[in-house]
Amino acid sequence: MREYVAAGRRYAFMPLDALSGLLGESYADLRRTCHIRREFANDAHLAKKLSMTDRGIERLKAQIVGFYTRIDLNDIKRQ
Repeated sequence: MREYVAAGRRYAFMPLDALSGLLGESYADLRRTCHIRREFANDAHLAKKLSMTDRGIERLKAQIVGFYTRIDLNDIKRQ
């Protein structure tokens, strides 16, 4: 299963790059999403240490679309 996750072939799991000294190779489980209050999200930015790159944001969007629709956005872009 690890190979499928790393290759992006499991829509429910988004592979995450290792972050030196903070996080080893891991993944986000999109089946475990939940709602948080906006106030919490707004306050959380004060303690932000890292943020996503533009490439990471696009990858997350594609993974979410794939998870809910089972459509691989890479296939659409190639057409």
